[in-house]
Amino acid sequence: MNPGVRPADPADAAAIARVQVETSRAAYRDVLAPPLLSELTYASRETVWAELLGRHDQWVLVADAGGVAGFVHAGKNLGPVDRYTSEIYALYVAVEWQGKGVGTMLFGAAVERLLREGHRSLCLETLRAGPARPFYDRLGGAVLGSTATMRDGHPVEKVTYGWVDLDRAVEMCRALVHAHRMRRNLDATDVPASDRLPRGRS
Repeated sequence: MNPGVRPADPADAAAIARVQVETSRAAYRDVLAPPLLSELTYASRETVWAELLGRHDQWVLVADAGGVAGFVHAGKNLGPVDRYTSEIYALYVAVEWQGKGVGTMLFGAAVERLLREGHRSLCLETLRAGPARPFYDRLGGAVLGSTATMRDGHPVEKVTYGWVDLDRAVEMCRALVHAHRMRRNLDATDVPASDRLPRGRS
């Protein structure tokens, strides 16, 4: 089943929190200090997302596959680089959905919405040593700079990416999503016919 993208609503807060916490624990265990990861709890993040989903100056889109497979949170630029008008604040894909084009689909859907809102440029921050950097490189992001801060006594290094041609970014996302789906279709045809047949209940 290919997930579809839709606007999030307040009822999604718990599912969004689950995706963020579980993905962060898997992706950042060798990047962030353990005390920082331990701050990410289901209850605390659900409270945060319940508040954010009620705002009108920001928005969240979810990849819906019968449950939240991922999400992107975006809106106007809150400060990483002044000359860029919009920002993606967060983009997470559930561990079981990674590598299937969901992140690219969410990024593309977010950029399309930003374009409709009149934005022509986009920036975001990601951890300098985090696993998301090759993803943003493939999507044509330009590295604009880096920052290093201390959080609860632990260093946190981030890199800022920027896009100035959002129409081109949408085209790249569409091409990459199409390639993912074609590859999945080819993989399915490699499965022996007997294994593709519906199985009875055991």
